[in-house]
Parts: sequence; structure tokens; C-alpha cells
Amino acid sequence: MRRILVFGIAVGMMMAMAVPALADKPAESAFTDTFTDIDACTGEPMLITINYSVSEHVHGNNVVAHFRATGETDAGYTMTNGVQHIVESEQVFTLQFNDIWHNPDGRKMKASGVLVFNFNRGELQVEKFPPDTLRCLGGETILP
Repeated sequence: MRRILVFGIAVGMMMAMAVPALADKPAESAFTDTFTDIDACTGEPMLITINYSVSEHVHGNNVVAHFRATGETDAGYTMTNGVQHIVESEQVFTLQFNDIWHNPDGRKMKASGVLVFNFNRGELQVEKFPPDTLRCLGGETILP
């Protein structure tokens, strides 16, 4: 859920900074997020730092933001090609992300999720987050 909040804040900040002159050109920005989460392969807490490069394109009331991410944890994992997308229009807000984390000892984790909110209906149509968000690949996932 922290990731949803971070993306929501990031998009809000980018939309507030968008000016009509940039409406047809993608706006580029970057930010870093550091937080604690649980290693899905061991169950131990770890500190995660993710560096985002963001490309945002505004078309009238529609916003498309592409996030490229790299990251590392104090447990030894690295992420080199994380991908997140946000699309917002008057009808829908969609967030999708898919990150693969590698550890030199052979462990891998995948963090992925999808959120779709329908503004017309005022309801969340799709929410695929914990416990499906973070899982250990090639081994047992410790998280519930």
C-alpha cells in the first residue's frame, strides 16, 4: 500500500507542475523512495531504496506516466529494470508495476500489482496487492 501512496503523491506533484506549454512533450523527473519491507524469501525485514526516472505525458485531462526503476536493499537484492505505469483520465485511474529483485546468493523476488479505480462508478474495480504483491521466486514465499 505504501507504493500506491508514493505513486499517487508523485503523480499529483507532476500534474501540479505541468504547464500548457509542456502538454505535448513528456515531462521528465526523478525521485528516490526508501522504506522498510519484508524479504519474501526469508521473512526478515529489509531496507529498500528505489530510484525512479519518470516520463509523464499530459493530453488535456489524461495523464500517462512511465516509471523506470533501479533499486537495492540492505539484504543484498538489486533491481535493474523495474517498470511501473500510471494512466489517469476522467473515467479511470490505473496503476501497474512489475519489479524483479536479484540477490547474489541466488534468491529472487518479484513485486507486482495492479490497481484500477473507476471514477464514474466511484469504485475500485481491480486491486491486486498484498499478499500477491511480493513473492519469492524459485523458493517458498514466507509472507502470508
